[in-house]
Amino acid sequence: MKNVILLLTLFHFLLSGCATSLRKDLNLVSIGMSKTDFMGVMGKPDQFIGAKRFDNGIVEIFQYTIMQKSQNIFVEDEVTKNWFFFLDGELDEWGPKEQYTHSVEQYLEDIYYKERR
Repeated sequence: MKNVILLLTLFHFLLSGCATSLRKDLNLVSIGMSKTDFMGVMGKPDQFIGAKRFDNGIVEIFQYTIMQKSQNIFVEDEVTKNWFFFLDGELDEWGPKEQYTHSVEQYLEDIYYKERR
């Protein structure tokens, strides 16, 4: 019986250790922060989505998978993929990947036209 409890306890710590790497403190993220400061808080991105140079600057998009701890013990923690947009090395916008329903190329073009107005 002690072996079963020990094994379950070890298994729990292994699972929570893996999940911890997905937990990021988004309260430390703010619009306008440099890419270097941002990566100091968030670490390396899970995926580099894309980049494009425009006349008025460079847009880069990074993806991070983030686990948000549920306050309700009966509800599972929520894992979301978030996209972070940098314009000339500064955080310009971010949100859930699903928020950006059109193609990355279209989004980059939208930023270009917003900046030109």
